Amino acid sequence: MKPDSDWDSCIQMKDCKNRPNSLYLVEGDMERLAFREKFKIRASKLGAYGHSVSMEKIAQKICVQLLYSANVKFVFIMFDREQRNQSADELSSSLRKVLEVKFPNIEFCIAIPDRDIESWIFSDKAACESYFGKKIGKSTKSEGTKGTDYASRVIGPGRYDKMTDGPRLIQKISWPIIERSSQSAKAANLSRHFDQCPWVAA
Repeated sequence: MKPDSDWDSCIQMKDCKNRPNSLYLVEGDMERLAFREKFKIRASKLGAYGHSVSMEKIAQKICVQLLYSANVKFVFIMFDREQRNQSADELSSSLRKVLEVKFPNIEFCIAIPDRDIESWIFSDKAACESYFGKKIGKSTKSEGTKGTDYASRVIGPGRYDKMTDGPRLIQKISWPIIERSSQSAKAANLSRHFDQCPWVAA
């Protein structure tokens, strides 16, 4: 049977959907919905929100999740940088150090959009232009800006709805394009963890 999406191909090659002993933790309801619709993955909410939450607190939340998840070998973690002073790469390194000391036998993939998931979504300007039917200037960058504010600026106030448009856009965007436009996406290094997935591959 021919797979009906790139991620279905990935599932067949590497069994991402039913990858054994895996845990996916994301920031909010939109990400959970998008992961289910695009990737057929059941993600859980991380339970830590806001730029004032430290990496130590996030690590504690992850530790609690792992205590209730038997035999986990792979953990995917995604949360927004928001207004933290450190870069996405610095935050990822800081969190990884804590987690790898506590769980040396678990593989961690840490993805931190700068400043939020919309900053990644709008990095694929062609997909967003096609979806909204409006040109977005090539000189404008969503990386490092609040994504919802950026969306209002480039497509108009009130046109982007997080829960409706977010998951639909994630169906359409190209990860290699986002990586070329976003340092924080490149730092996530998804190809290392999902090396046979056509959606991730260049």
